[in-house]
Amino acid sequence: MAILRKTPFAHGTRPSDDGMPAAQVKKMFYTALVDEDNSLLSEMERMRVEANRDIGAKFDKDLVCDRVEEQIDRAHVPSTLGLTRYVDRVGNVLRLYFSDIRVAPADWTALATAVGTYGYKAFIPLTGVTEHMIPELCFAPDDAVKPQLATFCRCVAGGVEIYATEAIEEIVTVENLVCSVPTYYTVLIRAIGATVTVLDATGRTYADGDFVTVGATLHISVVAQSGYTLSAFAVNGTAYAASATATVASVDGTVRVVAEATEVVE
Repeated sequence: MAILRKTPFAHGTRPSDDGMPAAQVKKMFYTALVDEDNSLLSEMERMRVEANRDIGAKFDKDLVCDRVEEQIDRAHVPSTLGLTRYVDRVGNVLRLYFSDIRVAPADWTALATAVGTYGYKAFIPLTGVTEHMIPELCFAPDDAVKPQLATFCRCVAGGVEIYATEAIEEIVTVENLVCSVPTYYTVLIRAIGATVTVLDATGRTYADGDFVTVGATLHISVVAQSGYTLSAFAVNGTAYAASATATVASVDGTVRVVAEATEVVE
C-alpha cells in the first residue's frame, strides 16, 4: 500500500487541478520504481534481506548447538541444551516424565572430581532411565533460585544425578523432570593431516557434525594425507592401527573419531 500511494493511481486523473505541483506529479511516475524506502525494488530487496536473515539465524542456531554440545561432551558436563536440540530435530523420541521429587539432605555426597564448580551430587532413582537419555529438570520456585544448585543434571543407569556446590541442608524439590531417548546422535571428527571416512551399512557417508540414527552400524577408516604419516587413530577412546577399519556395531551415543598424523620431514 505504501508503494501504491506514491503512484499516479492514488491521485485521480487531474492532480494538477487539485493543486499538486508539477514536480510532484512528475515524481509520481518514477518513485514507485526507484524510491529508496518505498518502491517495488526496495520492497523486493527487503524481502530478500529478511529471508536471508531468517535462513542465517536457523543455520547459526544449529551451528551454535553443535559447538556447545561438542564442548559439553569434551568436558563431560551434561546440559539441557542437548534436549532442546533433539526436540528441534526429531519428532519421535521416547520421553519419561516425573514430577514432585524430594531430595533429602542425606542424599548429597561429595564428588571425587568436581563437575565444573559443583562438588556435590545427589542421585535420584528413577525406573526406566538409562545413561543414554537426555534430561531436563525444573526445580520448585523456592529451590530454583538457590545459587548452590546446578541448572543441569545427568542421566545415569537407574536414575538422574543433580549437582550442587555444597550439600543442601534442606529438602530440595524437583517439580518436573523429563528424560528422553534421542533417535539420532552426532558424529564428531577431529583429524589433523588425515582423511576420515565414515560409512554406514547403506554406503552413506558422514562428515563432522552429521547426525546418525541410533542403532546404525558404522565403518570408519583413516588415511594419512600427502606429506603425513599415521600410526593410529581412535574411535570413542579405543585405539586402532592405521591400516585397520573400526566398526561401531550399534550407535548408542556420540561417535568421536580422533586422528592426528605426523608431518614427514625430509
